[in-house]
Amino acid sequence: MSPETQKLGTYVAKLLIFLGVSPRVSGFGYLKEIITIRYQDQNLKLSQVYPLVSKSFGHPEDAIQTAIRTALKNSYNQGGNKQLEALLGTKISQAEYVLSPREFLGLIGVYLNDYWDGSLDIKV
Repeated sequence: MSPETQKLGTYVAKLLIFLGVSPRVSGFGYLKEIITIRYQDQNLKLSQVYPLVSKSFGHPEDAIQTAIRTALKNSYNQGGNKQLEALLGTKISQAEYVLSPREFLGLIGVYLNDYWDGSLDIKV
């Protein structure tokens, strides 16, 4: 793994924690991996990334998707949507709405493309 990939992984982990995703849940690792892969190759569709993550972790795709949905629901319960709105500077959802994995990953991709400058500081 290159130093740049390691730095990106560290940043993504910090970002997920900032958004209320607990590093103790399996969905955290899957999200971190998916975000890192998609940032490095933005032409990959989510449907192409899940098999890569499945192979990397040795878990079925449906288990990975379930773990991610659970992690996002827990993040929502910890105020993650409000943190994401602060991060992006815009309202992203209605009250009582948990983002789907596709929506969450898309917004994180936008944030990384627009704001990540290679530093490890979360910019709000």
